[in-house]
Amino acid sequence: MSLAAFVYLVAAYLAVLIFTLFFKVIFKTVDMTILYIYNILYMIGFSLQFGADATGEKLIQFIFDYLISMAAFIVIFLIIRYTGIMNSGYIAAIFAIGSIGLLIAARLIGGRTYGTYNWIGPLQPSEFIKLAVPFITAWCLKPNVGSKLKIIGRSSVIPMRHFGFLAIQAVIIGLMGAINREFGTALIIAGMMMVCFLCMSSSWFWKIILSAASFLISFVLIFVVDLLQGRVLIWLDPLGEGAKLENAEVFVKFFRLINTTGWYGGGFAGAATANARERYSDFAFMSAVQAGGVLLGLVITGAFIAIIVYGIKIASRQKEQESLLVFSALAILSFTVIIHIGGNLTSLPLTGICLPALSSGTQAAICNAGLIGIIMAFSGRKVRAVHVDT
Repeated sequence: MSLAAFVYLVAAYLAVLIFTLFFKVIFKTVDMTILYIYNILYMIGFSLQFGADATGEKLIQFIFDYLISMAAFIVIFLIIRYTGIMNSGYIAAIFAIGSIGLLIAARLIGGRTYGTYNWIGPLQPSEFIKLAVPFITAWCLKPNVGSKLKIIGRSSVIPMRHFGFLAIQAVIIGLMGAINREFGTALIIAGMMMVCFLCMSSSWFWKIILSAASFLISFVLIFVVDLLQGRVLIWLDPLGEGAKLENAEVFVKFFRLINTTGWYGGGFAGAATANARERYSDFAFMSAVQAGGVLLGLVITGAFIAIIVYGIKIASRQKEQESLLVFSALAILSFTVIIHIGGNLTSLPLTGICLPALSSGTQAAICNAGLIGIIMAFSGRKVRAVHVDT
């Protein structure tokens, strides 16, 4: 490795340490656990980028992604923690309309990349929609607001805006899965919607009905349409008919790499590959396993589990709407991790979803840091949740 690449790596580590120390000094009441874990994962990502390119060019881009994402993290953290603007129904409506508008625009005037219509010039709408969805969720699913529907006794009373939420998410999922072919993000939002319905403050009758409805809608809009287009073959049969599809060869090669690693891997310097862009974006987890072995894979998985556990702890201490905001942001982050790791291990469809803190990609980094900012904005606040029998 060149001296320049090593200097860039040291600078990357220093940037993480300085930012973490700065944040801790300024915001003394905030529980730093999630940010500590997230930045440790970023340091692993820096090491992977260092091993991928002797010139250090990819590492410079990754440092840039980190700095930009932390700036977004600070902005979102400050707005949510010190203002109430994001709790407004007008903001939720703007996010809902804007999300649908961006997806339509991406299909009409956007560029096509690997079969998906997910870019409008340099902008990738699907990443920013992930940031918008938690605010839509928190507003639509908060209890005791607006008109209600009563079908079977008192236990079945439910706010009508829950059905509005189902309709909004169905449109977003439909546009992503069936029209824009943004399969991965559609799966993330569908999973988040089902989990939020199951955890909302309502009777189990409506929890089951609405979560089942969201599953069926998501299945029809995403899986069936993609199956008819022949795109699911690569996920169901990657070594058979799927291997004959466009871009399938590189996927099959990466599938087989997992069998070549041991407990300790081949080292970061030996993880370089000609397919560096895809490898350190779509296949970040597999690249980490090849470099650091199964042990590093377990460390990364454990780190994300710890973030989820601490996020649930933060959500459980908030009032209803704030709790929904934290929980939905955490659900999106969690499903992002699950889909990426599952796709890398061939147990789930390979969708091109980036792994937070380890995959390269500026807009994905901004989105994931923003989700962390939403969660940490409520860290250190010990507010007893108000449970209302609806």
